[in-house]
Amino acid sequence: MRRLATAAALALIFLGSARSLAVEIPIFGTVAGEYREVAVTAGETLTSIAARYGVPLSSILSENRLRPSDTLPAGKNLTVNTRRIVPELLPNGLVADIAGGLLYRFEGGDLAQRILAGFGSASHPTPEGAFTILAVEKSGLDYPENEAEEARAEAFTIKKKTLPDEAHPLGPLYMVMTGWDFAIHGSNPKSAQKTHAGRRHIRLSHEGLFALSPKVGAGVKVISGYMQTRLALTPDGGIWLESHPDVYRRGEATIDDVVEALGERAVDLQRDKAARVLREKRGTAELVGKLAGEAETVASDFRECAEAQFRCLDCPLQGERRVTFQLTALAPIEIEGEFPIEVVNAAGNVVYAPRSAGAATAMRKGETRNFIWE
Repeated sequence: MRRLATAAALALIFLGSARSLAVEIPIFGTVAGEYREVAVTAGETLTSIAARYGVPLSSILSENRLRPSDTLPAGKNLTVNTRRIVPELLPNGLVADIAGGLLYRFEGGDLAQRILAGFGSASHPTPEGAFTILAVEKSGLDYPENEAEEARAEAFTIKKKTLPDEAHPLGPLYMVMTGWDFAIHGSNPKSAQKTHAGRRHIRLSHEGLFALSPKVGAGVKVISGYMQTRLALTPDGGIWLESHPDVYRRGEATIDDVVEALGERAVDLQRDKAARVLREKRGTAELVGKLAGEAETVASDFRECAEAQFRCLDCPLQGERRVTFQLTALAPIEIEGEFPIEVVNAAGNVVYAPRSAGAATAMRKGETRNFIWE
């Protein structure tokens, strides 16, 4: 089920503006990422944290009930949701997720890298389709100092076919692709944090560019696609939904589009929750139902005791990977040990049990924290 409807998803990309009024939604088979608790370090901002974890700023604001203008004291704990539906469109190469603001690298059919990326604006959109990297150019040049210089440099490279032995004005590395009218390049810190503000090109941060460059070269395939809304049907029977702002104004998916995409599999779809995902457009994957006849393995309901309210956010059976558990203190409490509480799923079955002792964790009344345990 990992690559369910890959051919259909590719068809949606190549159809582009020829779609009908109804928005067709691609269906994939993998959700990657997690809920995690992040401690703010000195000098960090909401924007820099969003860039570091590859999530929309709006997601961090809503998860933590913050405003864009809020300051972050060092040591403050933030909840970051990095869950994304992975667009598995090819076994080896790069997938440019325009709406999602990410660049995915696949190797041997597996997700190998996920890098925050910037794309073209609505007036200068990034091209969609299948491409091949022709060359990775190196130069001794630095990045443009400001956004205006970067825009001029991008416009120059679009008009002029840049050959592998020519210097280019967009920084130390420049990945030329077939078509010649867009490329992958690095960007200055301020520009790199803006998701849809360039002229067609794919822009990476300095760190992202040099994390990617050793893994790609001439001949690497690239699929570029605009998927404002997507679904995933995971092997455990989950129905996941992810929606992004429609920056290219192609048309936003509705709940009816979701139901049509799922067909008979929409029997156990939580329509109200799915409608909220479409309305809020947080850009993260959310569990909105389960396939008919499948056992539910992830608990999404709250459970209470006298001292606390708790919810299992991401709890696999048999503890095969990390567990994310949310706890809200209804009174001042102190939690003994590193793994203090058994985690149960919706059926009441224990899916994660205490393993070792550690320092106690104190929580104030009303405080909510996410615990991530390996």
